[in-house]
Amino acid sequence: MGTRRRCAARAIASAWIALAALALTTSSLAPTASAAQTPEQELAERYAPLIDVQTHDTACGEGEPYSPAPVEAVLGQSAVLLRAADGSVIATGPAADDLTAAPNDAYLDLPGNALDPGCNYEQWFDSTGMAAHPTVYARVASEVIHPGRLVVQYWVFWVYNDWNDRHEGDWEMLQLAFDAADAAAALRTEPVEVAVAQHEGSERRAWSRVTKDGAHPVLYPGTGSHATYYSPNHWFGKSAASGFGCDDTRGPSTRITPAVVMMPEQPPTSGEFAWLGFEGRWGERQPTFNNGPTGPITKGQWARPITWMEEEGRDGSVSLPPLGSRVTDFFCSASRAGSVLFIRLLDRPWLVSTGLLALVLLIVVGVKRTLWSPDLPLPLVARRRNGQILRGAARLIFEQRRRFASIMFLILAGGATATLLQAALLRLSFFDNLTDLVGRGSGGGATLAILAGLAVSIPVGIYAHAASVKLAGDLDAGNDPRGILQRTWSSTTLRSAAAFLLLFSFLATFPVVAALVALLWGLAPSTSDADHSGVVASFRRARVLGKGQRLRMMGMMLTVFSLGVFAGPFIGTMVLLVTDSSFAVVNLVSAVVASLTLPWMAVSLRLLHGDRVAAAAEV
Repeated sequence: MGTRRRCAARAIASAWIALAALALTTSSLAPTASAAQTPEQELAERYAPLIDVQTHDTACGEGEPYSPAPVEAVLGQSAVLLRAADGSVIATGPAADDLTAAPNDAYLDLPGNALDPGCNYEQWFDSTGMAAHPTVYARVASEVIHPGRLVVQYWVFWVYNDWNDRHEGDWEMLQLAFDAADAAAALRTEPVEVAVAQHEGSERRAWSRVTKDGAHPVLYPGTGSHATYYSPNHWFGKSAASGFGCDDTRGPSTRITPAVVMMPEQPPTSGEFAWLGFEGRWGERQPTFNNGPTGPITKGQWARPITWMEEEGRDGSVSLPPLGSRVTDFFCSASRAGSVLFIRLLDRPWLVSTGLLALVLLIVVGVKRTLWSPDLPLPLVARRRNGQILRGAARLIFEQRRRFASIMFLILAGGATATLLQAALLRLSFFDNLTDLVGRGSGGGATLAILAGLAVSIPVGIYAHAASVKLAGDLDAGNDPRGILQRTWSSTTLRSAAAFLLLFSFLATFPVVAALVALLWGLAPSTSDADHSGVVASFRRARVLGKGQRLRMMGMMLTVFSLGVFAGPFIGTMVLLVTDSSFAVVNLVSAVVASLTLPWMAVSLRLLHGDRVAAAAEV
């Protein structure tokens, strides 16, 4: 019995010794993470960026649907093809080794049409599961001609770029610069400045001015374009370096903490980083700026990071006014619409070309078929062709410019009052906690400021319209036109104009319905002034006057309202593009143009009403 106990004890002791030896061996073969980390890896992870993207709550809805992806989002995916320049397939579901062996003119072809993406790329990216593994690729680099300086670069891959340009694949980057000779020295200090890539340019900022969470810089990629910015805002660009259009980094945002993967300094010919040597395109070939991009080693900042930062880095980006403006809103919408139209032309050239040709022919025929003279504006009730109406209204305002001066001043004063009131409300921090009612990036102060601006500008527009109609009527009747603003206050013309323009403004977000309202009742204020009728009667009479001339009325309403509303923003945008004028100056230019076009719009409708009355009298 004693012998068995001694044997058992020896067996237990042996087991403990074996386990201890195994633990010792394991610890010696697997050192701690900090001991295994190189200074380069430690430096890259210490300052790894945090990326705030616009929140995307609804599939195929607003916000940023993509996240910084590992290259495995496209490598090894059966739906992705590696193609030669002639379109032939080199590999299906290509691996890293396939890319490094591919010719320089090869390209990756993702599942979808880059020019007409719909929701296909978003749904495909979600199906890969790679959204759950956000990644940035890091390297520590220096430049011989800049001794004593070091950068940590972070390269970010997105599977699709959906902005004013549309293309598969999107490589972006940022870098942190140190006054240090190597990574070990950089760990004992902190970055000096940061440079972020934006379209074909970059922006530099001192480290002290960068938003940080601990040691991690917080950066904001533009929704769709992924150009990187230092703060949430709405950004303006009119060049290749800053992008032609408006980048949006406003909240609400979702913060992404990507994993850091260190890249080798030299592209290997095989293995997991063999893709780094691929000089082809990471997206399908398309014309112009919709072509898939090339990879990191083809970029100038890979070989010359310090030079790139110093030569191409701007000191700042231009942010748009917090609440926008007629000019900047027009520019952002027009640049987006123009880009989409151009992309549609590339994708469906015959269909879009036919549509554009038909539009041009329609305009040419309209200009040719109408009469432009004589353009005498008085008497108001007379048969006139469309061209005579448009020129006659302009002539009346020019010849009677002193009479219309008070109305023009009212428009300018109203615009200035709305702008100053909005600026004052935006400065009141008390409103920052109010509920966001108007959408992305607008706090309580912005909500109240927008409503306050509308509360001023809409009544001013209504009053100016009614006063212009009434002034034209006074000039036609030979009445004393002095005191037109005071006399408009109690007129039925003002009530009819208010009823029509409020209804039109309320339905402006529904273009087809708003066009129908203008077609049926656009002559109501003029009818009320001519007949001294009430609101309901003027609406009925306006609808009757348009009968039998619906097509012509539609063309005239579209022309008059478009020129009246958009001429100011369009001219302001042209000034913005061809000069270095500030937003304040171009908004002033737009306001001056609007002070002319809004009365012109009202007088044009008054002359159109006179034409329809004269036509009815002939029957």
